[in-house]
Amino acid sequence: MLEFASTDKMTGAKKVRFEIQSDNYFKEDPEYKPRVDLYCSNGKLKFGDFNPGVRLAPPNRPGFWGQPQLEVMVRVDDTHYFKGWNWMRGHFLSMDKGTIRA
Repeated sequence: MLEFASTDKMTGAKKVRFEIQSDNYFKEDPEYKPRVDLYCSNGKLKFGDFNPGVRLAPPNRPGFWGQPQLEVMVRVDDTHYFKGWNWMRGHFLSMDKGTIRA
């Protein structure tokens, strides 16, 4: 896990990004490890992203506000869930806070 810290010059807020990299690679880009990025501000979780490092499939459902989402299967411990993560221009998925906390 990597940690990147900074301080907002305007507000003095301490911002931290945690990057958790996978141990394996996709065939499309063997140099880039898939990763989960967690963003915190003043010690509180703000949001998280999943970046596989490859082009994602198109969104397959609309979100509550109409934003494009991709339905993913998430495994937490030994339980599987289906979640709708926001699709961000085909490059990464914005994860919901419930999944991040689990």
